[in-house]
Amino acid sequence: MHVKYGEDFQLQLEQLFIKIKCDFRGRREGRFGIPQKCLCGSDVVISTAHAGTDPVRRFYCCNSNNTLDGRHHIRKWWDEAAMMDEVNVLIEKVDELSNKVQVESDANLSNLNGFVSRPEMETLRHNLQKVVEEIEQLKETIRDPNLVEKMKKLEKRDAHRSELQFKIAVVVSVVVIFMALIIWYMK
Repeated sequence: MHVKYGEDFQLQLEQLFIKIKCDFRGRREGRFGIPQKCLCGSDVVISTAHAGTDPVRRFYCCNSNNTLDGRHHIRKWWDEAAMMDEVNVLIEKVDELSNKVQVESDANLSNLNGFVSRPEMETLRHNLQKVVEEIEQLKETIRDPNLVEKMKKLEKRDAHRSELQFKIAVVVSVVVIFMALIIWYMK
């Protein structure tokens, strides 16, 4: 099935993608939300702060090993502010895209009557309804006031799990070394 959309629809779609790309530029550059690239162009990684009262506090930093090069490098705490910026961006985008989907789908479904058979039209309507329901579920998930707290708990659990795995690896290594020394000594 090939459906040809009008030039206005294609132009609106292109403008929407350009707007989304521009909106996310500030996020990529680390001005708000979760940074994707450092100001120097290197990738951003998550590190753990080892000083202060909260030793598992995480932060975003530059992956470059040369931080003394005189260039600006990103160092941003992974906290509620970054997460809330990210959630707010997602809420805006989901609202904008869901409104766009609803308007465009209504217009295009009415235009498709001459091009598409009735069973295909019903399938399209059914699929569109599924998409609208998924968007509503995503909106509810994003607007959950406990979302940041849940993400923090998951992060702490992962940090605890990594610490436990390290401790187990150390104990196993010590046992293996101890057993090797016993075998070597008995020879």
